Amino acid sequence: MTITNLLVNLSKIMVNHPGPKRKYSSRSKLLHKLQNSSRFVGGEALSKELEISRVAVWKIIQQLKDQGYKIESEKKGYRLIQENQENLDLESIPFAGEIHHYSQVSSTMEASNQFKEKLLNGLLIIADQQSQGRDRSSNPWQSPNGGLYLSYRKKSNLPQYFGSLLCPIMTGALVGWLRERQIPASLKWPNEIYLDNKKLGGLLLGYQCMGDKITRYTLGIGLHVNDPLSNPDQEISLKEYQSEEQSLKELVQEISPLFHEILDPMERGTVPAIPKRNLMLQG
Repeated sequence: MTITNLLVNLSKIMVNHPGPKRKYSSRSKLLHKLQNSSRFVGGEALSKELEISRVAVWKIIQQLKDQGYKIESEKKGYRLIQENQENLDLESIPFAGEIHHYSQVSSTMEASNQFKEKLLNGLLIIADQQSQGRDRSSNPWQSPNGGLYLSYRKKSNLPQYFGSLLCPIMTGALVGWLRERQIPASLKWPNEIYLDNKKLGGLLLGYQCMGDKITRYTLGIGLHVNDPLSNPDQEISLKEYQSEEQSLKELVQEISPLFHEILDPMERGTVPAIPKRNLMLQG
């Protein structure tokens, strides 16, 4: 099946094969509770609902504050200051693995390194901004609010030579997805996404091997969506191209299941399809 056909049938696949029921961490449940309440939420209520101690609730609150979330703390409980940002709503994301959302990280790939074993169905790290984003050449990738920054981490048993294919295959899948959205993006081999001859985004890959097998890998995605561009002569955003604000929530919902649909068959022995030439940047 080609990438284009796969993307066309993605909604049907998701309905018929929803995948394993996702387990949410206490951190994710607490954050979701705060995001969906405009009032203060009591610590005792959080403790009972999450089935953790009041001390554990307090520790999670401190972690969220350290990660950039603005949370008011008073005797009556805790309240998240939303700052008019779109609520990502982790429970609405069609992804079988574990998801963590951060206000700010050094990079989503770096943040994924703290999760060593929770990779059975994959791990998704999403951030509102990155302080130390990098491109393939280790040059700084400006990552302010408004862009899409996420990483997918997975245990693996792939042959080591697949390491050179993961990035172009997933980049090609994203280009195909953008074209389904009527955005004429192109793949600049092996990992960059271009639009109107300007850079829209790109992917990074990190992996570990044992013998001739890849034991785990991480794919990071950076995409200019609504963020201000530091170099508008060479970069472009979806907001600029489509002349309107884009929904990051909607984009994350559409991209997240692609990791399972595109990459999981490789773990079952399916030979990956190399992106077709008509997806490539010409000239």
